[in-house]
Amino acid sequence: MRHGILAMLAVIWAIDGLALVCTPRPVIGLLRHYLDQGDGFARWWGLTGLMGLALLGLPDTFRFQPLWWFVGGAMVVKGVFIGLAPETWRKPAVAWSLSREDVDYRLWGLALCTLALLLGSGLGALGPQPAP
Repeated sequence: MRHGILAMLAVIWAIDGLALVCTPRPVIGLLRHYLDQGDGFARWWGLTGLMGLALLGLPDTFRFQPLWWFVGGAMVVKGVFIGLAPETWRKPAVAWSLSREDVDYRLWGLALCTLALLLGSGLGALGPQPAP
């Protein structure tokens, strides 16, 4: 099950990253519209925390282990902040993150693509190994 969650995370990161690199303004506009409709935060923080926990539980033999501890921890912290922070803290933080320049979103997109490639590479090492 963890393998499937991590594979899904790698695909989400790759798609999100490519979208941010290619068309940052429309993607951020869609995200802003989704969050303005209401209950988007409740789903977002739960999903973020769950996937972050999956990264924190990787075996020690997984490639780039310190990176996944950092990324997983950041995802859990972000999820807890989004889910439990008072509206007066959360709203300005989300507004700030949705008002960045296009170059910032493109750099974030490149980072997500890099994480997707590294996670996919590590997942290949967790899969069945061919017989010698």
